[in-house]
Amino acid sequence: MSELMHQCENHWVTPNMSDRTSIEISRGAAKVVAEGAIGARYDKCRAAVMLTLGGLGTGCRGLLGGWYLRPEDIPGVIEVLEAAYRDALIANGADLPPIPYVDITLRARENSEVA
Repeated sequence: MSELMHQCENHWVTPNMSDRTSIEISRGAAKVVAEGAIGARYDKCRAAVMLTLGGLGTGCRGLLGGWYLRPEDIPGVIEVLEAAYRDALIANGADLPPIPYVDITLRARENSEVA
């Protein structure tokens, strides 16, 4: 985390508001692409953290509404995003050691068949 964080319209934001984040969501043939300044805030009414893409002071809005995450789920989301980010860095030539892991694919399939 940066030493000095930034807020805009009660959302935590990146230091450079002109930075754009692009997110693509696909389900079958349907696809939604949104781009905007990323922001996050705690929504007391929903007891959840809302992640959004929008203008946040820049006069434009993202195509996605808010994504709501339970606070207790966020550390796991951050952990898998950090691992995927490191994979991306390595795939693009960064000289980093791979992350040690255990492949649980078979176990995950067995659990999904029981559910």
